[in-house]
Amino acid sequence: MGKVSSTEQREEVLTLAREAEEWLEEANSLTTTVKEYTDKYKSINVKAEPIFYRYSELTARPAAIKKLQGVLSQLREKIGTWSEKLPQITEKETEGMLEAIQKVDSWIEKKEEEQKTKPSHEEPAFDSSEVPIQLKPVQALFEKLIRKPKPPPEKVSNFA
Repeated sequence: MGKVSSTEQREEVLTLAREAEEWLEEANSLTTTVKEYTDKYKSINVKAEPIFYRYSELTARPAAIKKLQGVLSQLREKIGTWSEKLPQITEKETEGMLEAIQKVDSWIEKKEEEQKTKPSHEEPAFDSSEVPIQLKPVQALFEKLIRKPKPPPEKVSNFA
């Protein structure tokens, strides 16, 4: 937790936890309400949850990026076969697809650079849930292009 929180943040959570523990020892279980218990829990959780979130993102964010980059790599490979396998897709459409992929690559680079400049105990520049969203427009364009019908075969005239 030291990687994703400052000493002050950890001390604040520990202080709240100690205070809650003391309160629990003193609280009369017959007169204390559920609301009082939940309020104590919430007071700790408000400070602890951002730390737990940043901790989970330490692994989730790189995993999401790695997965996204794998998908983009596969798409590039498939696009490389289009001229032979899908001649109905024009060069302009192929370039548009590659530009869409490049846009996602640029987004990743930008966000990773932003993340590098942020202290680890602050809110991240982006989170793992944002990564797959970047792929949606690329996937939609890809699906549209690969469904493009082949042109009808040229009619051959028997009169020569």
